[in-house]
Amino acid sequence: MQLRVKYLDNYDKAGGELSKAHPSDAGIDLRAAIDKPIVMLPSSYVKVPLGICTEFDAGYEAQLRARSGLAAKKGIGLVNGVGTIDAGYRGEWAVVLFNYSMDTFRINPGDRICQVVFNQLPDVDIVEGPITDNDNRGGGFGSSGVA
Repeated sequence: MQLRVKYLDNYDKAGGELSKAHPSDAGIDLRAAIDKPIVMLPSSYVKVPLGICTEFDAGYEAQLRARSGLAAKKGIGLVNGVGTIDAGYRGEWAVVLFNYSMDTFRINPGDRICQVVFNQLPDVDIVEGPITDNDNRGGGFGSSGVA
């Protein structure tokens, strides 16, 4: 898969162009493309622009994910857990972060705030018809027990 990237005017190249920190890494860190710091209060969320537009092959998706260090040390994650960028999207990427902690958190211009991982998608044929197997799970959520 090839990722074509357009860096927008708000992208801070002081941190460098997109690349993996280590060749074997699954994700590519993404930076806050902001002009001034953003202060996140506890239990608040904010949409942060990432300063890039992309083009990549159909049959793939880009998943925006939390950075494990920010999650473990600062309580910062994504509101929706994982954000999806479709192959056909050409606008600026952004991420919606949530402050799960009880402390304020400051995002500075150029900070690495999330990561992107690419996944190949299966071809899915959607076919209407009866469902032939009854799973006897009784409604889903918690149906296999608590522990």
